[in-house]
Amino acid sequence: MKAVVIYSTRHGCTAMAAELLRAALRDGADLVRLPGAEWPELSPYDTVILGTPIYVGKGEKALLRFSKAKLDELRTKRLGLFICAGDEDEGRSAAQLGTAFPAELMSLAVAKGNLGGDLDYGKLGGFTKFILRRAKGITSGYSRLSPARVEAFAARLADGTMTR
Repeated sequence: MKAVVIYSTRHGCTAMAAELLRAALRDGADLVRLPGAEWPELSPYDTVILGTPIYVGKGEKALLRFSKAKLDELRTKRLGLFICAGDEDEGRSAAQLGTAFPAELMSLAVAKGNLGGDLDYGKLGGFTKFILRRAKGITSGYSRLSPARVEAFAARLADGTMTR
């Protein structure tokens, strides 16, 4: 299985998840960060994994633009979709996953899920800290990136069959 993980990141959590995922896949994977790299050619890959962080309930625009522009080609691939979000509520995670990627890709993905999140409170600006404190009661950082979720995601991807 020749795979590529295409991801966006702001503070590095999604990049860490992509690295863990690459290590968890039997044959590894190429990594491409958007924005920052040219859009990759997808023809060499039979498996494409897309990942994005969630901020204020939404995924990164660069990855959403890519997934919409490459929709026809992505339909022909074994597909994995993941988010990195600190909110561990399954219902909210499912909703956030659904807004981060086009609905058709959600229905085609053989693996999808929230791999966890990470918040370095010290790197945040005052306004962001204020919003987190008022809206969510968050007053310190956390690390919830889950190697177990990454392993489970990789296993679902390896075992999943394409229905197309």
